[in-house]
Amino acid sequence: MTYIKIPIITVILNYFNFFFVSVGVAVCFFVKGSIIVSMVLLLAWIYLVPPILCRLTIFLTGKPSGSFHQDSNRHTLWWWLYQLQLLFSRFPVFEEILRIVPGLYALWLNLWGAKVSLFSFWSPGVTVIDRYHIWVEKGVILGTNAILSPHILIKGEDGKTLLVVDQITIKRGALIGAESKVTPGCYVREDQTLTATKSLLPYTEIRDGKKILLRNHKEYLKAS
Repeated sequence: MTYIKIPIITVILNYFNFFFVSVGVAVCFFVKGSIIVSMVLLLAWIYLVPPILCRLTIFLTGKPSGSFHQDSNRHTLWWWLYQLQLLFSRFPVFEEILRIVPGLYALWLNLWGAKVSLFSFWSPGVTVIDRYHIWVEKGVILGTNAILSPHILIKGEDGKTLLVVDQITIKRGALIGAESKVTPGCYVREDQTLTATKSLLPYTEIRDGKKILLRNHKEYLKAS
């Protein structure tokens, strides 16, 4: 078995969310004012600070895209951005609250660096990972418990774990069925449908009702 030495910074970043929540609660506790003021500050801390940090990071370094080993700098960058989003994966209720107001969730995703139409519909339980790698156009419907995951882990030719990260694109009027899964590099064309409970393999395009494997990621194709 082939092992990779994990950078110490990757291990340290595992504690980010505990530190982040602790600081937010402490700041709100020591701020003088009413309970309402404290709650507003805490919500602003939770909802706004992570996406702003994400956008700032992407502005300085660019979006991680491609395939990386766990000991690479690009993997560490992705891991940092992943930690910024992890709180919302642990507690999905934060996102469900935003979805109550039409368009608000899309605005929040765009704050992360996504490109999401305000006129897309997000059913309960939809899971979004790597939010900055999502492109969702007008009229798209995402069914209950659908998953958009712009990253996967695979075994490379050398036997080492390989992270594959790339944008998911869902064009105007497409339908992503309930409990379906869309993976990195996938492209769903206008008015196409991904049937409920079905999955798209990485770098797959839905066009004219057919699934077509794209040929733009050699590392993934070799490993698969």
